[in-house]
Amino acid sequence: MLQRVKENKTINAVVVHKIDILARNIEDHVAIRAILRRYDVQLVSVTENIEDSASRRLVEGILATIAEFYSANLPNEVKKGMFQKAKKGGCPTQAPFGYRNIKDENGIAKVVIDEKEAHFVKMAYKLYATGNYSLKELKDISTKRGLRTRATKSKPAGIIGISP
Repeated sequence: MLQRVKENKTINAVVVHKIDILARNIEDHVAIRAILRRYDVQLVSVTENIEDSASRRLVEGILATIAEFYSANLPNEVKKGMFQKAKKGGCPTQAPFGYRNIKDENGIAKVVIDEKEAHFVKMAYKLYATGNYSLKELKDISTKRGLRTRATKSKPAGIIGISP
């Protein structure tokens, strides 16, 4: 966008949904605004009524600072949410192979054994523990017995692979 502003003298405005979408930290915001001012390009926010005045610059600076805080604080909020979910007995992520996510009567995601997949996990561990099978051999045995990857909304179930 900035390259086009510099190259194209006919651009009069850059339209953003919100100021905080323009940049996630103050330094970037200030640098972008400096370039827009240098090329006499107006910044227009669709959802925020920011007029061209000294008070606009104050409000814009506050919004940019809030965006930086939000971006810096987001990992903490995600961790907190995952911890709270786990504290309630829920699983904050997709259940591992051999298990599945269900929701209890309160809507909390729980992890339970998936009987359709669990027997593959048990079989693989038992065979691997003998020391007589490589990972490739275990993959081939499991595939012949019907093991498939989980289907998703975008991909059907398929042949499993071996992770390095």
